[in-house]
Amino acid sequence: ARDGLKPSQRRILMAMNDLHLSPSSAFEKVSKISGQTMGDYHPHGDAVITPTLVRLGQDWVMRYPLVAKQGNYGNIDGDPPAAARYIEGKLTKAGSAMLADLSPDVVPYIPNYNDKMKEPTVMPSLMPNLLVNGGAGIAVGVATRLAPHNLGEVVELIKAYIANPKITVDEAMQIMPGPDFPTGGVIRGNKGIRGYFEGGRGSIQIEGVYEIIDEGKGGQYIKITGVPYGVSPERLAEQIADLVKEKKIEGIADLKDLGYLDRKNKERVIDVRVWIQRGANAQLILNQLLKSTNLRTSFDVNQTVLIDGEVKENVPVLELVRVFVEHRQSVLRNKFTTEKAANEARVHILDGLLKVALKIDPAIALIGSSNDRDEAIQLLIPNNIVD
Repeated sequence: ARDGLKPSQRRILMAMNDLHLSPSSAFEKVSKISGQTMGDYHPHGDAVITPTLVRLGQDWVMRYPLVAKQGNYGNIDGDPPAAARYIEGKLTKAGSAMLADLSPDVVPYIPNYNDKMKEPTVMPSLMPNLLVNGGAGIAVGVATRLAPHNLGEVVELIKAYIANPKITVDEAMQIMPGPDFPTGGVIRGNKGIRGYFEGGRGSIQIEGVYEIIDEGKGGQYIKITGVPYGVSPERLAEQIADLVKEKKIEGIADLKDLGYLDRKNKERVIDVRVWIQRGANAQLILNQLLKSTNLRTSFDVNQTVLIDGEVKENVPVLELVRVFVEHRQSVLRNKFTTEKAANEARVHILDGLLKVALKIDPAIALIGSSNDRDEAIQLLIPNNIVD
């Protein structure tokens, strides 16, 4: 619940940090990053590490990707990425924020798998990753699925919680109304949102973005420009085609997927068009598509997380905020305590240097008249140049 990372993700970020792959650095081959991760932290093979790394860079999966991608990382239609030797990556600003102030003095470290190095058990996590990127997975028979949220809204909610730890769910939902999925879409109703805000579990109904376009002279088509989270536009078009072929929907004259890759913005532009036969009811057909295809889906939230080493199920949103705030307080306390101790250890040295600086000419004269270092020290002290 503190950094919102699985061990494999944390180890990949650690390896990228070791390789100095900051947002301003050059890209590095994913095969190199994967090898570094496998050799130092996660000895489970490239077949496990590379897909995890690639997922951290897919902007249709991650609301705020932690890895900057270069090359073919796959696409929203489900096409696979290129081999690790062909694609490259480095940390994004969000990924770098997860590592800010990382050191054994700030967060706990444990020995790695071969006892030759140490690795952090949690990242300092300047960014509230769990709330902004969500996550899904299953381990030891326990499943979890958390929704992503808008970073600006999450930050405002955290500020409101710090100002008033007794903030209510209604007040929280005014600040952060609900999820913010990377592929867009429209959320219908807030019952499911309130459910996971209050009790850590809820079902959210999501629809794609669509409109009925009138071409004039009786011509109409349904234009789909957004899909629910996790839905492939190509698969959606295939579903519609199958329904027409099986005659489960009538009144569709033509269907085209006109989507394309915007290379300038590096994103997939969704444009699925369904032409309606003259005389057919476009709204009725749209309702059938919503009922029978992935144009309408549900996202089931199950906020199961680790808190203090224990699996906690159905954790409310404000509890997740509390855990993050306490984690950041711990990180900052450790950071400043370490800095204070280091500065205090140098105080007497700086004190002596200051006294020498204030009496620089006599000090130089005494040192110049000395035969060696020990004699210089003996001359400096009686003359009150240093204590």
